[in-house]
Amino acid sequence: MPSTVPAPKDHSGRTSTKAVTTETYFWYTATDGTQQIVTTSDGTRPEQHNCYTFNKSRFAHDPYPTSFPSGSVWPPRVTEDLLCALGEECFDCVGNHHFTRYRCYDPHCSHTLAKWQLSTDGWEHGIEIRKTADRGYGAYTRRAFKAGTILGWYCGEIKHLYSTDPADYFMQIELGAILPADEAHPGLEHAVIVDAADRGNWTRFINHSCSSYTQYRVKRVGNVRIMAIEVVRDIPKGAEITVNYGPEYYSAKSEKVCMCGAGNCVSNRRRKNRY
Repeated sequence: MPSTVPAPKDHSGRTSTKAVTTETYFWYTATDGTQQIVTTSDGTRPEQHNCYTFNKSRFAHDPYPTSFPSGSVWPPRVTEDLLCALGEECFDCVGNHHFTRYRCYDPHCSHTLAKWQLSTDGWEHGIEIRKTADRGYGAYTRRAFKAGTILGWYCGEIKHLYSTDPADYFMQIELGAILPADEAHPGLEHAVIVDAADRGNWTRFINHSCSSYTQYRVKRVGNVRIMAIEVVRDIPKGAEITVNYGPEYYSAKSEKVCMCGAGNCVSNRRRKNRY
């Protein structure tokens, strides 16, 4: 969790982020080159929280998830109890550091979420937030990244899947063993959402593209499940980091209009089908 204690400021007036996040809020580079605090359209300022948080009392009376093996800790007392790595990602640990293509295939490895958080606190060494022309804020690279690189993870407050209506900053993560797609029938007790609307890390600013540079992929750090951001095609320095939000986000039933401008944009396909 970030500290509110002021840290040394650079020439632009912003507080530097070194090995550990010292900012409460996010700073972005405006179109005129100045550094300003990220503020949403309703005037709120999302806070930097590079961690999972959850209120264990909300899960205290939930039934034991059928996707958990017998003998697991329930109700959950810590994050590791709730988002324990039990599926195929057990063979795909991202280690203790981001911005690498390292993978650990030891299911009993000693990598920890605490060390991963310490590393990912230094996200500004490779990424910055900027204001885009037509899609709000976006995340941009300060350096080039090769395909296969893990840029970070999506984090925030863990909530029940049914606790609120779907929103732009919600990420769904399954609980327990992850079944193959043709066998999976996740109920409300088999998944949670990670809410980064008010508190989260830089990944909340990644915009959609139908031809994206990255994908969300379930991985693990030690024994904890995470939703990692993995580069799927090389990203040059100064490019906007994008991810595909999935077919449902801009589906025909959705009122949202994709503005990514890619040649294979879903909005272009919709227009062609309409006429």
